[in-house]
Amino acid sequence: MKSWLRQHRRSAGDAVARMGAQPAATLAAAAVMALAVLLPLLGSAIVQAARQLSGGIDRDATITLYLAVSATEEIARQVGAQLKSNPAAASVEFLPKAKALEDLKSRDAWRDLLDGLEANPLPDAFAVRLRSRDAGALASLRQEWGKLPGVERVSADSEWVETVSRVARFAERLVWGAALVLGLAVLAVVAQLTRMQVVMRRSEIELSQLIGASPTDVRRPFLWHGFLQGALAGLFAWLAAAAILLVMADEVRALTLSYAAEIAMDFRMLPGFIAVCAGTGALGLGGAALAVTREVRRFGGPG
Repeated sequence: MKSWLRQHRRSAGDAVARMGAQPAATLAAAAVMALAVLLPLLGSAIVQAARQLSGGIDRDATITLYLAVSATEEIARQVGAQLKSNPAAASVEFLPKAKALEDLKSRDAWRDLLDGLEANPLPDAFAVRLRSRDAGALASLRQEWGKLPGVERVSADSEWVETVSRVARFAERLVWGAALVLGLAVLAVVAQLTRMQVVMRRSEIELSQLIGASPTDVRRPFLWHGFLQGALAGLFAWLAAAAILLVMADEVRALTLSYAAEIAMDFRMLPGFIAVCAGTGALGLGGAALAVTREVRRFGGPG
């Protein structure tokens, strides 16, 4: 066991030394691979943000009725009574315009704008949760309730949530597909780098085989180099993704202030950097294994 650990420590040290001897080439290769890893990382964070948005909102079939700004309290009571008497309504919640204005003023982005208004521009509203999610019934109720006196606009709040959910599911599949394709690209980059190293060190490898080096001894330094190169690329990709999300966070939050659920996009939505480095390191290890085995066999080694 001690001998095995000593051999791996020596091979890892050799790989680190060779990477340190060519810092520009090492960093350039890691940057190229990091770009391939960066896209799936950002994609996964965006998908999580979409799921956060749709998951933070009630998915039940809900219809919101907005009264005219000029509607009186008596009209609001009449509309409320008709809604509550409808057997399709599971619950009816009155949303007074004063409360809606207070909620908007509690948000920094809206406070200065609304403080300058002399009157409340928001209407009273009713949020009606339905007993059924049937699309036909939903459309029928929207049309029926839109004709009630004092009702200016009717919207089905759950429709866009379902749309966001469908888009998130589709985007998730795209991210997985991109991760697979770009992962193969990382594998190919590491394999090409390893192949070049094997060719450059051909005489050294042949000499080591003549004095009794086993195929495992020959492969070990290259495998460590591939693993470390991939792990370095993963670290670069994770740091770049975290920095991009940090810059995007305030802008994304500002864009979603008008919705019931705000998106808090930050680096915590990314997979852990240890997991990312381990994953890209495994890709580098795989690419190196393929290349070194093939090249050693090509020039007559045991592989």
